Formats: sequence, C-alpha cells, structure tokens
Amino acid sequence: MDGFIELSKQMPIDKITVKKVTDYIGITRNTFYYHYQDIYALLEAWLKERLAPYSQYDDWKEAIKAFLKDCREKRALIYHLYDCLSRDILVHSVFTMNDDAITRKIREYSAGGRVSEETIWELTFMCRYVVLGFFTQFLWNRMEGDVDRLVDRIAGHLEDLVRLTLQKEGALRG
Repeated sequence: MDGFIELSKQMPIDKITVKKVTDYIGITRNTFYYHYQDIYALLEAWLKERLAPYSQYDDWKEAIKAFLKDCREKRALIYHLYDCLSRDILVHSVFTMNDDAITRKIREYSAGGRVSEETIWELTFMCRYVVLGFFTQFLWNRMEGDVDRLVDRIAGHLEDLVRLTLQKEGALRG
C-alpha cells in the first residue's frame, strides 16, 4: 500500500495503474491480484486502514478534529484523493467514519427514553451528512480555519437538533 501512496505523490491517482504499482514496488501482477481486485480496491483498503483509528474515538467531535488536523498534514494526498475519479471512495469512507460514535452519543442522550431504532438511524444519517458537508466545505476552504472552533460549533448545532428531536419524541433522557 505504501508504494501506491508514494506513486500518488508523483501523479494523479486516476493515472496510477496496476502495472505502475507492481513495477514500483517490485511484485508480480499475480501477487497484486491475489490481494486486490483492482487499484480502487487497493485505495479503499488503504483508506479503511488509515481511517480506522478515528472510528475508535468515544467522542465523535474529537475524532473529527483529529481527522481534519491529520488531513492538513497530508494536504497534497487528500486533494489528490478528492480530485481523482475515485472521489466516491473517499466520500464513503468519511461518510461512515464516525457512525458508531455518533450513534453511541444519540443513544446516550436517549438512555431510559423510548426512542425507535428508526429515529436513531435517521438522526445518525442526518449527522453523517452534516459531517460530510462540513468536510467538503473544509476542503473547498483550503483547510483553513480553527478546526477546534469549527467542529465545536457544528457539533453544538447537531447536538441541539438531536436533543430537540428526541424531546419531541419524548425520548430525551432526564
């Protein structure tokens, strides 16, 4: 995987071929295909590996802050990923990165209350779209701004919306 990332620093990701990867790292095409179906499967596996630590955070806000700060450190790579044909792989990875932490927070707010799984799913779904939109805007703004302040503000609005929804359904914890 590291050879793929090194190549991505030299050329756009959508120009990287299996042959270029295998030549660069000195393996056969059969070895590559034993592990990955194609370049996009390699990219997806790499992203999954790199994003896994963020899904382990208990606090989704802290996970997003850490992720955005790491994006700044790997600015060129992130923009290569975002600008290439496989943008949907990046978007999907970011989209699902914090699902568990967000769902845990929603369940925490509703503990002891009566809330349907459908409502929890809908709230998680809404939050993940906000996070994805926020990430996209972060990229469009050239990764500028105070990450901690930006995430805290967005998170505050999301938490207010979640609380209001749960309150409306009579499921907000005490």
